[in-house]
Amino acid sequence: VKKLAQAMGLDPNVLLWGEPGGLAARVIKVRERKGFNREALAEKAGISGRALGEIEAGRSLPKKETVLKVSRALGVGLEQLCPGGTPWGEG
Repeated sequence: VKKLAQAMGLDPNVLLWGEPGGLAARVIKVRERKGFNREALAEKAGISGRALGEIEAGRSLPKKETVLKVSRALGVGLEQLCPGGTPWGEG
């Protein structure tokens, strides 16, 4: 996805999430609004800090289950993190 986006002159998040920043920006915004640091959110979500870092940097296309874990840990619905839909065809 990254190479395709670069070839098209786009941010990879535009292809994955439909807007610049996409999921990465929304996770960071909600995490900060809820008062979590990255390590605390990763622990609460049951994922590694590295995995959360990759999501927040926009360098990975996380599995649906991972995004669900993050949304639950943040106390928000999947639609708040993926308002335009998801790469899995729902949301």
